[in-house]
Amino acid sequence: MTHADGANPVSAADIMPSIADLKADVDVLLSQLSEGEYLTVDTFANNWVHLMALYEKIQAQMNDRILMDRLIRTDLLLTADLLAVGRMITVLDNFMRCAVIPR
Repeated sequence: MTHADGANPVSAADIMPSIADLKADVDVLLSQLSEGEYLTVDTFANNWVHLMALYEKIQAQMNDRILMDRLIRTDLLLTADLLAVGRMITVLDNFMRCAVIPR
């Protein structure tokens, strides 16, 4: 069982629609970031920050082993996509961090 907080237990089945909704929002931002014509780097960075914040909400849920087991059993494609998006975000975040380090 997954816990929203100590007093209000929430089942994995109850959380899965929320994850799917968050993933849909992540997909919108990924489309904007990959296909958008940005006039400034600041606008891109703003969308990037929003993407990372959305994915952090998903990642917090993915740390629950019971939820992940259920997600793998019920929607393997979504699970793989979530893991791939998380990896891509980590790679690009590291690139941007390295790009601003003075050498």
